[in-house]
Amino acid sequence: MEALLAPFLTEPVGMVVAFVLTLMVFSYLLGDNPLFRLAQALFIGVGLGYGIVIVFHYVLIPRLSPLTTPWLLVGPPLLLGILLWFKLRPSWSRVGNVSVAFILGTGAALAIGGALFGTLVPQVRATLLSLDPADYPHVTGSNMAVDAGIIILGTVCALLSFYFRTPAPGRRVSLGAGLLRFAGRLGRYFIMVTFGALFANVVMSRISLLLGRIEFLMDTANVLLKWLGLG
Repeated sequence: MEALLAPFLTEPVGMVVAFVLTLMVFSYLLGDNPLFRLAQALFIGVGLGYGIVIVFHYVLIPRLSPLTTPWLLVGPPLLLGILLWFKLRPSWSRVGNVSVAFILGTGAALAIGGALFGTLVPQVRATLLSLDPADYPHVTGSNMAVDAGIIILGTVCALLSFYFRTPAPGRRVSLGAGLLRFAGRLGRYFIMVTFGALFANVVMSRISLLLGRIEFLMDTANVLLKWLGLG
């Protein structure tokens, strides 16, 4: 774009294109129409093309260049990638199972490791809070202790909500089982409040994005009217 247009035209043309595409996307509010489909196709095509260019220049080229990457590091991934092409033919698909197994195993290991050390362990550490107000600043010590107690109670009850146990027919429910059942029900309320807060946060973020686009449309419309001498 910058190579085809003069520098002083790059920003106005980009603003007009963004304005038109935004209106095309908002036209979906009136129902499915060719303008929305065109904007959707442009978005997918541009995103896919940009992704291919980035992968080609920043992933494939650096790893295929023998001047910057030792062959021992390039050979195994290249071989696994070539084996994937055998999946296109059913009679040779077993050869590509090696690459698929490697991808699934590596992906599962990374997912488990990420969930364990990136989510579970930090959350467990976050619940290891002191209930003694003396461990917090004197001004907010009591409030922090109450917050810590609510966090610990909510975490334990939420975990107990996934504990399912059915007593034997005709057998009286013990006090411990009743407490576990009550804690599980309380944990479900904590989960519902958490889901509600997360959903509200998502809605607020989407509304802020919508307001941003509406503000962009109004500002751009004012600029275009001034260019046309109508504003």
